[in-house]
Amino acid sequence: MFGFKSQTRLCTLLNSTYRDKKNLSSQVIYQYNCKNCKNSYIGQTSRDVEQRKRKHQNVFKGTGMSKIADHCMQNKHTNDWNYKILAIEPNDIKRVIKESLLMDIVPETTDRTIYSQKTYDLNVFQ
Repeated sequence: MFGFKSQTRLCTLLNSTYRDKKNLSSQVIYQYNCKNCKNSYIGQTSRDVEQRKRKHQNVFKGTGMSKIADHCMQNKHTNDWNYKILAIEPNDIKRVIKESLLMDIVPETTDRTIYSQKTYDLNVFQ
């Protein structure tokens, strides 16, 4: 019987050659702006942001819940569904904390009002 063991494994080749080295659309904090008013939604996701966008959009079809959809339906507003990635953070806890901090910073540095619900209420700037 003859055996051969290589130092290079198939999963290593696939990780470096055929997969994205860095998926910049997951593990992000993102922002949507309302077309009809100065309100914005800031959220975070560990999933791909396009997949999260579809979850927000599905609420208009009667599936799930979303603050974006609630705002649009209650005020008869529209969303252009163009998101802005505010930060990339692979660590879940740090991402949620950054999301809460950005909800405080964005209204102070822009003319937007944030209607998202904070996961953490941080009193860092008060």
